[in-house]
Amino acid sequence: MYRRFGYINHELLRNVHKVTKIKRPIEIPSERDVCRVCKLTRLRNRTNKTLSPWKESILALVSIDVAGPFLPSLRGNRWFCQIVDNSTRKCWTLLGKTKALLMRELEKWRKREELATSLKVLAVRSDNAAEIREILDEWAKEGIREEPVVSYEGSHQNGVAERSIQEVEKGIRSLLKDADLPLEFWDFAAKHSTEIWNVLPHGPLVDNTRLTPAGAYDGVTPSVDHFRVFGCVCFSFISPKSWPAGTENLKLRDRGREGVYLGQSDETSNQHWVYAPDLGRAQLEKTIDFDENRKGGELDLKIRKGDELYQGEGAHLFTSSAPPLRKAVGRPKKKEAVPLVEKLPCIKNNFVVEISTKLPAEKSSPDFPSPAREIKNTTTIDVDPSTYSYNEANDNKVT
Repeated sequence: MYRRFGYINHELLRNVHKVTKIKRPIEIPSERDVCRVCKLTRLRNRTNKTLSPWKESILALVSIDVAGPFLPSLRGNRWFCQIVDNSTRKCWTLLGKTKALLMRELEKWRKREELATSLKVLAVRSDNAAEIREILDEWAKEGIREEPVVSYEGSHQNGVAERSIQEVEKGIRSLLKDADLPLEFWDFAAKHSTEIWNVLPHGPLVDNTRLTPAGAYDGVTPSVDHFRVFGCVCFSFISPKSWPAGTENLKLRDRGREGVYLGQSDETSNQHWVYAPDLGRAQLEKTIDFDENRKGGELDLKIRKGDELYQGEGAHLFTSSAPPLRKAVGRPKKKEAVPLVEKLPCIKNNFVVEISTKLPAEKSSPDFPSPAREIKNTTTIDVDPSTYSYNEANDNKVT
């Protein structure tokens, strides 16, 4: 009966007699052998719902994952690597133009954090990506244990890093949309989003109090006084020494620059990233006044793309996050098929026709007779092969 019903579930098969004309219940043996057909055709993936326990020491386990490629930012970055400490859930966002440069930043991060905390990274969990495998093999020589995940299961087994990447990407979209900035600023938004995520209460639970990742990692309650609205208009100080050599009337020049606020520095809260339209790049500034009621996308950003400068253009003319304009909903019209040719057109070939002609003899005297001259005139004509016929009796030769 089990085979007759197509290897259906045993619990369903047990109650078939209640809804059909079968007179007695189908007997299901308590001890059943392994069904090869079921294992090959009905096996489903099983996901462990139990979360792995948090480590008690920082850097005892870090989760790593890479996201990208994205469109090139103003600084040329196309990839970012997300690192999460398993014990405190503190995150770091590393940026890179290529995967190779991104792995170099990962090595710098490890040395910097080990020096700052006087602790060693003990284990690393990744999704077996090829770009991460090389550096993990080098770390293994130094005693760092690797915890790889099963292929195609990285979203579950490396869920801590995957969740962090999702939060960063959501933060990028929100911050750029609020400031009306184009997607070329995505790397600054990624960094700022991670800074915000590290001061939210989703860290370890201590004495029934949920700590922030930054506070649990550093041991100090984090301050958020330096946070400002990302992408707002700001005014930074211009040093007279920064003007190009030979600039006249320096004492009458502006002492402030109108720019776009792009977040704070990783090293200190006293310095901030500011995009300067006149320079076409972002740089760190210390003396800044903020206008958080204005959006940076309202300014003439003068974004450079290569050697071309877009004068007087707003941010909406660059890479926008809004959906592109498309045709109305519906199936696309089918393209007209190429018509089939039933009969090939007549092809005309060039034939060379040679005609022998007897010309009259030249003037001659009775004493010196001159025979008639035979001259071959060669003429090229177009002849339709379908209408051409050869006559052997004809003295004229056609080739």
